[in-house]
Parts: sequence; C-alpha cells; structure tokens
Amino acid sequence: MPAITVPGSRRIEMTLSPDGIRRIKALQKILGFSNRTEVIEALLFKVAVEQKIDPDLSARLEQKIDYIIERLDLVT
Repeated sequence: MPAITVPGSRRIEMTLSPDGIRRIKALQKILGFSNRTEVIEALLFKVAVEQKIDPDLSARLEQKIDYIIERLDLVT
C-alpha cells in the first residue's frame, strides 16, 4: 500500500471485480484522468450531487417490496 502523500486525505479500501477494474481504467482513459483515484472521486462526487445512482431504483425496490408482501400474504 502506498503512503498517503496529500495532507488531510484518507485511505479507503475497495474490492472490485476484474470487470470493474477494466471499466475504471477505460473511464480513466476516456475522461483523461491521471489516475484511478481521480476517476473514483469524480464518480462519488457525481452520485452525491445528483443524489441518485439509478433513477429507476426506487420504482424497482417498490415492486420487489410489493411482491414480497403479496407472497407473505399468501403464506399467512
């Protein structure tokens, strides 16, 4: 692990699949970031600003919750 060289910065650890690593490397190249840390920081910033990851997430969660409730009603 490299030492933290920027005062005030913090180290985080992630486990990424090989596909995830390839996607981050591709984004780094396409967007012109100098390293993967900048790519991840930009992605986190974008999600935080927009306050969403997937615009349809709440609708899909609602459908799944309704499905589970219906199944529970059948059992009880």
